[in-house]
Amino acid sequence: MSDMETYTVSRLRFDVFLSFQGEDTRHNITGRVFDALSRKEKIRVFLDNDGMERGDVMGSSLVEAMEDSAASVVVLSRNYANSHCCLDELAKLCDLRESLKRPMIPIFYDVDPSHVRKQNDHFAKDFEKHEKTFSKEKIERWKEAMTLVGNLSGFVCSEFGRKPSADDDLISLLVKRILAELSNTPENVGEYTVGLQSRRKDLMNLFNIKPNSGVHVLGLYGMGGIGKTTLAKAFYNKIIGNFEHRAFISNVRERSSEKDDGLVNLQKKFIKELFRLVPQIEDVNGGRQKIRESVHEKKILVVLDDVDNVDQVDALVGETRWYGEGSLIVITTRDEEILSKLSVNQLYEVKCLDKMEALKLFSYHSLRKEKPTKSLLDLSNEIVKISGHLPLAIEVFGSLLCDKKDEKDWQTKLEKLKNSQPSNLQNVLALSFESLDDEEKEVFLDIACLFLKMEITKEEVVDILKGCGFNAEAALSVLRQKSLVKIMENDTLWMHDQISDMGRQMVLKESSEDPGLRSRLSDRTEIINVLNNVKGTTSIQGIVFDFKKKFGSADEIPLRNQSQHSHPRLNSVCNYLRNKFKRFRADEKQKSSEITIPVKSFEPMKKLRLLQINNVELEGDLKLLPSELKWIQWRGCPLENLPLDFLARELAVLDLSDSGIRQIQSSWIKRVNENLKVVNMRGCHNLEAIPDLSNHKALEKLVFKRCNRLVKVPRSVGNLETLLYLDFRDCLSLTEFLVDVSGLKRLEKLFLSGCSNLSVLPENIGTMPCLKELLLDGTAIK
Repeated sequence: MSDMETYTVSRLRFDVFLSFQGEDTRHNITGRVFDALSRKEKIRVFLDNDGMERGDVMGSSLVEAMEDSAASVVVLSRNYANSHCCLDELAKLCDLRESLKRPMIPIFYDVDPSHVRKQNDHFAKDFEKHEKTFSKEKIERWKEAMTLVGNLSGFVCSEFGRKPSADDDLISLLVKRILAELSNTPENVGEYTVGLQSRRKDLMNLFNIKPNSGVHVLGLYGMGGIGKTTLAKAFYNKIIGNFEHRAFISNVRERSSEKDDGLVNLQKKFIKELFRLVPQIEDVNGGRQKIRESVHEKKILVVLDDVDNVDQVDALVGETRWYGEGSLIVITTRDEEILSKLSVNQLYEVKCLDKMEALKLFSYHSLRKEKPTKSLLDLSNEIVKISGHLPLAIEVFGSLLCDKKDEKDWQTKLEKLKNSQPSNLQNVLALSFESLDDEEKEVFLDIACLFLKMEITKEEVVDILKGCGFNAEAALSVLRQKSLVKIMENDTLWMHDQISDMGRQMVLKESSEDPGLRSRLSDRTEIINVLNNVKGTTSIQGIVFDFKKKFGSADEIPLRNQSQHSHPRLNSVCNYLRNKFKRFRADEKQKSSEITIPVKSFEPMKKLRLLQINNVELEGDLKLLPSELKWIQWRGCPLENLPLDFLARELAVLDLSDSGIRQIQSSWIKRVNENLKVVNMRGCHNLEAIPDLSNHKALEKLVFKRCNRLVKVPRSVGNLETLLYLDFRDCLSLTEFLVDVSGLKRLEKLFLSGCSNLSVLPENIGTMPCLKELLLDGTAIK
């Protein structure tokens, strides 16, 4: 088996769907790929015997096979686009890639990827033929699919069959890529891993998955950055198909440390991942009882990653006797002593890589090769030795050298590494931080100390950072290149805890005694102390403070999707209950916040640019808020009227989601404003009207989702020439959208889904030149 061994994908019949044009490729590259995957690697491959040669409509069994495959391999050949069935198949696979994040790997067999991407050369003739028979909409759908697949990273085969050794190398690389994609589902293992297969095999030998084999508890321990989480994810992915109920709970140490409700939130996540329910839990004891009732005698797979306290395990998994035969509980920790206090059946120490594994990992991250060039081999060996063969240190330091190809540059970095006490991982990571420019350092610290604490997407982070004047995309790209941050599949940001700890330590060192002298604050106790005692200073740039509400929203009503699909009547009842719940919340007066903060406490913070104060009440004159603020997130804001004074002169992103606001005073928009870019009023159930925003000359995004008292879209919205994104989803009372939209020259996305009383669109809806997405499902529009 390959080093990147695959696993059984839970509840999917196939691992790979192979799309090809039969006449072109069945007996050459397609046959070789199928043989390598199916017969040698034992991958479950769906291969259509007809190879899309037939002329009929794509059958339901073929569609089911595509939907039941974890990934797809598309062999694009000269006659691929000549078949409308092939194009239908490709479009469907692209849909699955977008909606379900299913990996797609293209093979460009004797075709130029640019010709696929642009549908020119011989592909142009195919589309000219199709245009005579098929609708314009279908042709556009096919072209979009060709463009998408033409832009994907794949394999170009222009001389396949002429040199057997080259063919073998190509097939080997393709198989490795497919296995890597499969191993990243559903838990993303990593971009490139070394030595994983042997360690995972060790774990497989430690337990028995037979139903009558009792309940197993497996403990993985080792130092930070050694690869415990990576190994746990790979192991989880390997065995997931043997369990109907399973949960991977990451970052237990950090998440449980959140004040007041850290463990309770983890208990909710535990039950939600296992059973797709959102439970009502008031405290840890209640959560423990709920878990006991839920898991009773069921066969369950659970991974608790990065545990540092026995109480965390007790709160989340409770006692092994609650679980059914064959259940497996995996715990990863830096502290072996914790495992000695638990009912652990098997212990496994995760050790450093050996010399060859460490060199291979370093070579990939520094040179994007499996082994160093001859001129850099000695330096590579020395760097790997100094790093202690620790995977995280190797990845970060290797990435630091990725754009350096000269021996002198490598020698300089090596000397810095030697002088940094390389046995201390934080010192090695700090070298990568020091290589950043000033703006990149600010972005790194914002992410490590503020944004990682929040439920926030990459897109939202980019909006905020751009509002601060940073080149956000470029900075994030550098941080990704240096392995300091990763973008996950759900578009959220992730940092290894050792890297985020480094950032927080740097901020802590700004003033170990006085939090008011630090640049960023996220600890609730320290923030309250600074605010209550008016200890803020000009040093503070960012504060994140979320006093979370204990009540759920309509979106959290625990209704099983599978049951809804199986029973249309139940689906209707569920939708009715959701709408009733939403209307109830709209009529309900917003409860006063549980904590009140004097506005004057913020007055000394003249350089404060980032402020989150969710579910907090501000007392006093809002004029005293710092004028330098670029981002305010005040979800659960108790104000009914948003006054002129609230919006600081330089505010770029305003998020007042789930607030009790009824109206926004129009006086605040009289002067031209070229700073405000994003306004998010999602879930403001009492909001009655949208003010005239036409004097805001930089607005790019407006979100009014679930604003249930909104009746009409004002005509002034049609004047927002810079607007890119407009969202009115689930505005149940919205009946009027009689806007001249010809002024929306840059609008790309317009969402009206769930506006059940909206029956008419603007007459000139088709005049928006940049519109890419228009969602109308759940409206009364015919």
